[in-house]
Formats: sequence, C-alpha cells, structure tokens
Amino acid sequence: MRRGTNPSFVTLEDGSVIGVELGSDFCSEHEHGILKLQRALSVPLRYTGEFGPREWPDTVARKPKNLLEKVASLFGASFEESIDEYFGVTKGRTITRVDSDCLMFAEGSTHSRLIFDSRLCLSGYERNPFRYNIQGDPEDLAASWDESSFGIVVSNKHLTFLRELFEAFKRLDVAIFLGRGATVLSTGFFILISSKCPKDIDENFKKCDASSYKLQKAVKASGIREKLKEAGCEYFALSPKWKDGKEEEITYWLNPYDQRGNNYGHFSEADLLDWTVGKGKIPMTKEQKEKEFSRK
Repeated sequence: MRRGTNPSFVTLEDGSVIGVELGSDFCSEHEHGILKLQRALSVPLRYTGEFGPREWPDTVARKPKNLLEKVASLFGASFEESIDEYFGVTKGRTITRVDSDCLMFAEGSTHSRLIFDSRLCLSGYERNPFRYNIQGDPEDLAASWDESSFGIVVSNKHLTFLRELFEAFKRLDVAIFLGRGATVLSTGFFILISSKCPKDIDENFKKCDASSYKLQKAVKASGIREKLKEAGCEYFALSPKWKDGKEEEITYWLNPYDQRGNNYGHFSEADLLDWTVGKGKIPMTKEQKEKEFSRK
C-alpha cells in the first residue's frame, strides 16, 4: 500500500460521516486503479470477450442471480447484463460479496484501524493489523491503498464511524469506487456506506458510470492504445478523462516507460500521435534532458 495524500471524511450537511476518501498520489500503486480490489470483493465485471473482462464499471450493482454466477464470483469474476440493462436496473452501489476473514478491525488506545487485504483470503497469511505502516501519527485520519488492499486509521473520536463501516462491509452495504471529478464528489478512491448515501449522490453515481462508459468507448474507437503499441511507445499508465469535465475532448495522463527521454503529464490525443513519430511535447528536448539529468 501507499499513503494517500490528504484523505478526508465524506460528510452530509448535518455533519454525519457516511464514508471516507482515501486520497491519492502520483505513484504506480495508485495509477493501477482498484481492479484487484473489485475482483476480491466480487464486484461484477462486464464481459466483452471469450477469455475474460475487457471493460468494467468502477462502481457496483447487484448480487449473483444463479449458481453459475455465484461460482464465478468465488474466482473474482461475475457476469453482467448488457450496458442498457445495467444502467436501467441499478438502484444502489453495493458489493456482492466480502469474506469477513479478509477484513481486520483493531481498536487501539488512541487510534483504531480497518484493513482489507485480498491476500488475507489465503490460508496461513499473517493476520496482524499493525504490520501495515499506515498511521504516520494522524490527528484524525490516515489511509493507504493499492490495487488489492486498503487501510484506514482514525483517531478514536471517529471510532463509531469506523466500526459502522466494518459492520457495513459484513452486511454488503458498501460502495467502493474511483471518483471522476464529478460535481458531488472529487477524484480519488472512495469507500461509502451505501445505505447512508442520499439520493442525489446515488443519482450522480449513475451519471458518472454512464460518462465513464462513454469515455471508454471513445478511447477504444480512437485506437490510440493500438497506435502507441505499434509505434513502440510504452508507458506505465495512460489514463483518459474528459477535458474540463465536458464530454467533448479527451485528455490523457501519461506516465511513460522511458522517463529519461520522455515527459510525463497530461496530453491530448494529438500530442500522443506526435509521440508515435518522435516529435511534439512528449519527447524531451536536448535542453530538457540536460536540465533533468543535472538534478541527478
């Protein structure tokens, strides 16, 4: 896990806490998203190919309906309805399964912690909540996460909330998702108690899911990933999002594999296409290389 920068509680107007935003940082652990967490918690993945998931929603919708789906969920996979049915029938955002043995809840004298690690589902894995270096002496809240685990530490004045969150996991009353910079919630990794979410937040989830699906379709139609691969332009992360929150133009966060010769940052599709022919904003100029290497 890696510490999230500036984690925060998600509160309603009356001050009640309904969840937590774990923060994020520019590190590979956070760039990889939460797919393994989704699988471990049996978040339904949408199948588009014969050999596994090709696209998936960031938030969650329903329980398995038959034996085949239940068996699939045990292996971190589940079948999903068509996209139209998905947006038509989803009423809440709840996880489909969580093994309480994969959760660790520990109350301390001043701080308490809730840990989820998918490796805890494996027999024989050490169950010690204090082996995770999360705390960092927070006043109220500290959090860490990666693609397959998360940890939350709170001062004991927030112990009631953390205990409620632990119980919510056990009764399948939790929403986990990556924010998309929407009007209600910002970007970041969120964990909410689903039953406490007001209707406007739940409606906003649906809008964000629809926008995310539209974004992924647009990226796929552009063929930009295939063009970069063909040109040998490798990267650790290429994360698309709508520019300025409008569903018109896409901007990409690029973390290139060759960081001695390429810049990282937000780039347009045109910038990425320039990169495939070795020109534009992404390849470092001679001056940039000299400046970069002089620091090291």
